[in-house]
Amino acid sequence: MGSGREGAVTVYCIRVVVLGLLLTVLTSARSAAAEVEIGGQYRVMANNSNFGWHADAITDDQPADAFFNQRFRTWLGVNAEENASGYLEIELGHNTWGGQGNEFPKVTDLEVRRAYVKYKTDAECEFRIGIVPWSDSFGDVLASSDHDFNVGGLSYSKKLDEERRLSLALLHLREASPDFPGDTDLLALDVDFGKGIGLGVYFLNDRGGYSYGTAGDKNPFFGGPGAAYDSATDLWVGARGKHGEERVLDWFVIYNSGKTVDADWEHSGFAGKMALSVPLGLEKKLKLQALYSTGDDGTDPAKSGEFRTLAQGERDNFGAMGYWSMLGLTSPRGPSDVNDLGVGLQNGGLGLLTLQASLDVSLGESSGVYFAVGWLQSAEENANGDSDMGVEILAECRHKLGEGMGLEVGAGYLLTGDFYKTNPGDPAPDDLFEIYARVQLEF
Repeated sequence: MGSGREGAVTVYCIRVVVLGLLLTVLTSARSAAAEVEIGGQYRVMANNSNFGWHADAITDDQPADAFFNQRFRTWLGVNAEENASGYLEIELGHNTWGGQGNEFPKVTDLEVRRAYVKYKTDAECEFRIGIVPWSDSFGDVLASSDHDFNVGGLSYSKKLDEERRLSLALLHLREASPDFPGDTDLLALDVDFGKGIGLGVYFLNDRGGYSYGTAGDKNPFFGGPGAAYDSATDLWVGARGKHGEERVLDWFVIYNSGKTVDADWEHSGFAGKMALSVPLGLEKKLKLQALYSTGDDGTDPAKSGEFRTLAQGERDNFGAMGYWSMLGLTSPRGPSDVNDLGVGLQNGGLGLLTLQASLDVSLGESSGVYFAVGWLQSAEENANGDSDMGVEILAECRHKLGEGMGLEVGAGYLLTGDFYKTNPGDPAPDDLFEIYARVQLEF
């Protein structure tokens, strides 16, 4: 888990949540037996590529990188009464075969991924308190609970009618990595107005070290304050829409601004998305999407025009990385959890322009294939004077082995652009490849 303090906090969280669940069960025993639900996601996977996890630079002589990995998640839900319930999810992994000098390591990392108590005042109103899942309402481009952005606090959701909904959250963020040591509070408001239109407003109060961390030291393209600030604030205001039933148009526009106090640095930028999903018949679906976020060249030490994402962390050293992309080598995609370059809308403060297309084809009840292609550019040139990130091609096959168990095999290839060169005079970087497979059981 990291430091001894973080381990102690984890144990304390487990004890508190388990005690809460037990109390909930005992409280309900006088009227009826509690309903207990147990589930899990057990995954074993293999990966072979010629680049490492979140590689910052690509050379003309890329080394091979291969690993086996496994991850086990188990969750327990207790419904004590109609309106009261609790949830606990624990993860063991990711455990790499042959890691740390052992063929099969015996010591594993234990993580409390989610743990909360839920209370419903009625069928339309719900409170959650604890380590709660939270994702932005713009398709996981700012922060994604599915990608391990799980934070402590209180969330509230109220269904106003069949189409309108109000959601509020007051959350506390803390990244385990020493590179992002700061404590941060997030106030989040999401409103669904009906007819597919929605609004999201998020305010982040950073008491130093989280929003910008040591990104200035880790990424030479970034022109921000690095760790030299005591506090900072960031605001995101965005509108979104989803229209149609068969042909679905999906879009958003987000404005982001922030500033630090002692470093006297500020930034403002925006991001947008336009996507279209079209059924082609015979169990085929075509998707197209374009995303853009503003960047900055870093020439002004006091001001930037970049768009930044909400989640930060060691594994997200280019900004938040939800499963927003159709690709899998340049950015993570749900079925993989393999090596990727960590591309997101923040993109090291340089912004991003990407055009992507995917085709999903069902081959009956048990099998299917997926193809995707995408072109990526940074909105601003990096320190090498280049913005061409490359073109990625991805193919994946999936097959249902049994009830709840599936096999997925995929491969990605990147025609690498000069954006990833260490120095302007270096030779053109190697093209990148990745081959992966996973077997997963969900129940």
